[in-house]
Amino acid sequence: MIRDKEIQDSLILYVEDELVSSELVLHTFKKKGFTNVLLATNGLEGLNLFKERSPVLVLTDIQMPEMDGLTMSEEIKKINPNTPIIITSAFSDTKYLLKAIEVGIDGYLIKPIKYKEMLELVNKLIRVRLLENEYQKERMLESIGLLASGFAHDFNNLLTPILGNISLAKSIISEDDKIYNYLQNAETSAEQARELIKKFMSFSKGVDLYKTPINIGGIIKDAIQHNVSPNVDCHFDMKDEYIVEVDSGLIYECISNIIKNACEAMPNGGKLFISVEGNVLENTTINVSSDKTNYIKITIRDTGKGMEKEVLARIFDPYFTSKKMDYRKGIGLGLSTAYSIIKAHKGIITAESMVNEGSTFYIYLPLVSQPTTS
Repeated sequence: MIRDKEIQDSLILYVEDELVSSELVLHTFKKKGFTNVLLATNGLEGLNLFKERSPVLVLTDIQMPEMDGLTMSEEIKKINPNTPIIITSAFSDTKYLLKAIEVGIDGYLIKPIKYKEMLELVNKLIRVRLLENEYQKERMLESIGLLASGFAHDFNNLLTPILGNISLAKSIISEDDKIYNYLQNAETSAEQARELIKKFMSFSKGVDLYKTPINIGGIIKDAIQHNVSPNVDCHFDMKDEYIVEVDSGLIYECISNIIKNACEAMPNGGKLFISVEGNVLENTTINVSSDKTNYIKITIRDTGKGMEKEVLARIFDPYFTSKKMDYRKGIGLGLSTAYSIIKAHKGIITAESMVNEGSTFYIYLPLVSQPTTS
C-alpha cells in the first residue's frame, strides 16, 4: 500500500566523487520526480550525512577518496542493517563482488550506469523498505493493543468511582465554596483521563467496530463544527453524497484528531480545506487492494507551518510528537489513533507536508454505494 509519491519523496543518499557521473544521476532522479537526494563526494562525508539524516536508501560508488564505498557501506550496515545500499562501479571482478556480498549490499550496478535499470532497482528497494516500515508499525500497534486492552479496562474501573465521588461531593457543597473549584478541576482531569482511555481502546486487539451505512459528509461537518479554531477559515467541498459503512464514532474521532492538529499548526490563523471525492481507485497510484472496491478520498489540507521529512515519516508512530508535551497536549496518540482507526476499516491514511507550506492528509475508505447528487 505504498504510493509512487511516497517512493519519490523518500530521502536518498548518493555518494560519488566524479562530477560528470553525479550530475547525470542527479538529473535522472530529478526528471523522474526524485527531488529529495543528498549528495556526498566521498565515503566519509557520506557516512556523516547518513548519521545526520537517516536516508531510506544509499547509492554509492566504490572507488573514492577519504573512505571507499564498501567501507562506508559496512559502517552504515552496522548502524542500520535494514538500509538498502546499491553499489555502482566500473569493476566487476570477483574481489569486489565477494566483498559486496559480505557487507550485505542489496544491489550492484556496473558503470556506465543504465539509468532505467538504476531507477527500477531504486524503486523496488525503497518500496520494500517502506513496506517493512509499514509492517513494523502495524506490529507495534498490535503490541500496544494487547497492553491497552487490559490497561483500559482496569483504569476505567478506577475512574468510575472517582468521577462518582467527585460528582457526589459537588452536589453537597455550594458552587461558591472554594473546594467546589478544586473538585471541578479534578473532575476535568478525570474526564481527560477517560478520553485518553478511549484513544488506548483504538489500539486494542479485537475491538469490535459498530459499523453502519452513513453519509460521510455528516461526520465531517460535525468534526468541523466542534474542532475548527475560531481564527481558522475552513472550506468544505463535497458535491455528492457518499455512503460508507463505518463506526461513525471512531471515524469522527479520526477526522477530529487531524483537524485539531491542523489548527494547532496554525496558531495565528490560516485556512483549512476539506474535500471528499468518490470512485478514486482508478485515479490513484496507491495499491489499495487486490479487489475492485471503489474508495472515497477525504483530503484535509492546512496552510500551517508544515513538517520536515524526518518528522513526517514518524507522525503515525505511537507516542511520537513534535510538539512540546504537557498535560494539555497529550502524549502523541492522536495521529496514531487515526491510523489505527482507518486500518481497522480496511482503509488507508497517508500524509504529505512541506515546511512553511502546510500539510495534507488523505484518507481512503471503501465506498458502499454510488453517490447521489446533493
